[in-house]
Amino acid sequence: MIIIIFLLLSFLILSYNDCIGQEAVAPVVITKKVEVVDYEYNYIMVELRSSIDFSVFYPYHTMQGTTPSQLYFEEGRNARPSFDVGVKQTVKLNNWSVTTGISFQRVNELFSYNEYSFQNVTVQDENGNIRLVHLAIGEPIVYTQDNNLNYLVAPLKIAYSPLTLKDKLSIGIQGNFHYLLSSYYWAKFSLPNAAEEISENFNPFFFSITANSSFNIKLSKKISAEIEPYYSVGLSPIIDSNELSFSLNCLGVCIRFNLNY
Repeated sequence: MIIIIFLLLSFLILSYNDCIGQEAVAPVVITKKVEVVDYEYNYIMVELRSSIDFSVFYPYHTMQGTTPSQLYFEEGRNARPSFDVGVKQTVKLNNWSVTTGISFQRVNELFSYNEYSFQNVTVQDENGNIRLVHLAIGEPIVYTQDNNLNYLVAPLKIAYSPLTLKDKLSIGIQGNFHYLLSSYYWAKFSLPNAAEEISENFNPFFFSITANSSFNIKLSKKISAEIEPYYSVGLSPIIDSNELSFSLNCLGVCIRFNLNY
């Protein structure tokens, strides 16, 4: 019994010495470096816009020749205010936009000419030769004719809006296909000849190119208005005959109302 008690005390003393002899374990500290990365995102803003527009313009001709017949016709031609009305659809991608649609265009002109009474007179020249002269007598009677050409126009426009004026100003170039719907057009090519209608001589279609700039006015959240001055040049003649040949140019302004989606 005494031996067992002695062994237990020895075991307890040895266990206590082992515990006192052990050193404390130092804590482990782990450091992590966090790197912040900035990302740059590029957005493409897509806008849809439906429009109805009305424009007023003055037509004038680029003459393709200087024959006496053509010069006489040009003296009697007077440009009159003309109009174009149509609908357009625009897709806008950031600063760029593409527009197409359809419109009705009427070109108005006033043609004035003089009609004389003529009499055949026999005269003798210095050499004694006798010849017959067609002589106008009396005062002329002035006549006028309202000429018009009606076209169906299909445009395709590409426009750019500067970043600082993105919602207020755009500059564009536009190609146009003109299809002749109907015409009523009179002309006279010399004093003795009578005036005649030449509507059947006009080409059924022609092409033109237009330069324009648009100023946008916001009316509400979805509705805006545009004022667009433009200049259009005919790329092909609207009539090309022996007596008359010219292209059609236009200088005008368009008023447009837009519905933005």
